Amino acid sequence: LPLEGRIVATAANLENLYAISECFAQLQVRNIEVVQSSVNRLEKRGTHQVFAPLEPLFILSGEKLE
Repeated sequence: LPLEGRIVATAANLENLYAISECFAQLQVRNIEVVQSSVNRLEKRGTHQVFAPLEPLFILSGEKLE
């Protein structure tokens, strides 16, 4: 990662989130931000429609300052 470069990665589970965090530490990434996004799908259940959750998505970003 070049100096003052920015990196963005996504993870769909906690294992990948941890692995990305470890890589960020090795790359000495700073100003790390983590955003979790949830997506739901509308499904019919009986006479009702409900929002069924899909897997969460984590978006990580950071910068190399030094």
